Amino acid sequence: MSKFYSSWRERFSSLKQFMELIDEHPGVVAVLAGHIHRDAVAVYNNRVWFIATTTACGGRPYYRGFRIVYIYANGTVKVEVPEGRNIFSDASSFNAEPADGTTVHYNEDMTVHIHRIHVSKDFELELRNVPLYFYVNASLPAAAYRLYGDTGLVKNYTVFRYGEYLVYKVLTDVVPGSDFKIILASFNDTAPPKVSIGLISPSKPIAGRHQVLVTIKASDQGWGLSCVRLLYRAEGESTWHEINTLRTGLDRYQAIIPPLNASSITIKAIAEDWAGYKAESTERKINYVQIATTTSPATTVTTTVTTPSPTTPTSTAITTPTSTTLTTTTPTTTTPLSTPTTSPTTSYMTQPSPAPPGVPSLGLIAGIAIVVLVVIVAITYAIKRK
Repeated sequence: MSKFYSSWRERFSSLKQFMELIDEHPGVVAVLAGHIHRDAVAVYNNRVWFIATTTACGGRPYYRGFRIVYIYANGTVKVEVPEGRNIFSDASSFNAEPADGTTVHYNEDMTVHIHRIHVSKDFELELRNVPLYFYVNASLPAAAYRLYGDTGLVKNYTVFRYGEYLVYKVLTDVVPGSDFKIILASFNDTAPPKVSIGLISPSKPIAGRHQVLVTIKASDQGWGLSCVRLLYRAEGESTWHEINTLRTGLDRYQAIIPPLNASSITIKAIAEDWAGYKAESTERKINYVQIATTTSPATTVTTTVTTPSPTTPTSTAITTPTSTTLTTTTPTTTTPLSTPTTSPTTSYMTQPSPAPPGVPSLGLIAGIAIVVLVVIVAITYAIKRK
């Protein structure tokens, strides 16, 4: 049981029934299982192959994989693996990501069907006589359709009817580094596309803060658009920077320019169709708003400490740092408000941090208290006289 995936172990009755069906039908020679999201191959009773293939967002190896499996009429099963790999390892499938540039395109009325083959040099296979299938509208006769593009790579083709479609089976080779396109169409494309820049938001972005959304309108009356790009160039630069676009609707695209520390940039859109024609929009300029940064000057707080004396009062101006210990020696007779003394004294005082702005000082509070006391005494005296 430990060889089975956890979800199967947790449903033993279903697992038991499934394995019994395999045992009862000797014609079953392969199970192309999925779900576990990783490469795994096992052979059951020397007859049945269980084959699972890795995919992204799964376990190791972390890539989108694919298998090539041959099943022959006599029940023989042959599984291809990349050179130097073990079929029973957890990295035995082919990596599909080097072929990410391969796309299929067709128009709305199915009178154009295109295969664009683009694989990097890291592609692990050399595929010979690969069949490419082109589905086109059968309301037109087969004689109305013609192959365009890299037709020199077409080795052979056949045509057959499938419901409302004519199906062209085209044979070609796909090897590492292949980059070509084969087009089947009922007409030739001889006109370039059209492209223009629409809304720019915000129209006055803040430099270094705002990203800019640019909408683009692009169309083609021929075989269709193969790509739409946005380019921008900062003021004073000669290099254009490219941004991919996202199709948002019929003939509608958008691109997002990241925040830039620039005074202004120039933008333009480029559209290319499957026939190879290009069109370029009118250039537009975007001016960025510059935000000035200011630095507040340092503030020095000065506190005045007054030492009362029977003779001539003296005052010392002290610049107060965050925390300062001040030693003051008074050679004259000092008379505090509460306890008088006639002997010289030495005072050790830790100066506190200055009060925050808006908080009244102790001296001011004391002064107000004395004034209030004098007013109260005056009022009391006036009442008594009455």
